[in-house]
Amino acid sequence: MQQRISAKHTLGNEPPRIGNIILAKNQLTSYHPTTMKQDKLADFSLQLAQAAMAYSQHLRGYGAKKDQFLRASSAVGANIAEAKYGNGIADFVNKLHTALKECNETKFWLELFTPENGEQADDLKKLKRLNGNIMRMLIQSINTAKSRPDWKR
Repeated sequence: MQQRISAKHTLGNEPPRIGNIILAKNQLTSYHPTTMKQDKLADFSLQLAQAAMAYSQHLRGYGAKKDQFLRASSAVGANIAEAKYGNGIADFVNKLHTALKECNETKFWLELFTPENGEQADDLKKLKRLNGNIMRMLIQSINTAKSRPDWKR
């Protein structure tokens, strides 16, 4: 049985979903860097990978492009996780920069996909928005780390 992607909001104040993935309410808005929680970036990258897997089940005729999209979207979270245990600030920044590159590649693949119906179009829009939010958070984190006095150029 194939998983169905639903872009519809549920009743009440529940957040929107892509497949079985519940999207955080705040991911649909932009973030102020001073109010971000430490693990929000990791949480969002996990949501991106899970939502990408759910969305990819409905992609027909994309073959290797779909596989590369899944690799790039999951690599975002993997590099963010690696950054947490980096060997100093330079390694931390390097891992976050690699995650940013993977986000940019994910953005590229998302631009190539053509939704088959309105629900898929909504889900694709949500994925693009989530990916964009992660990119902005990564840029802010990189800039913050580089502004530290112990940053080596």
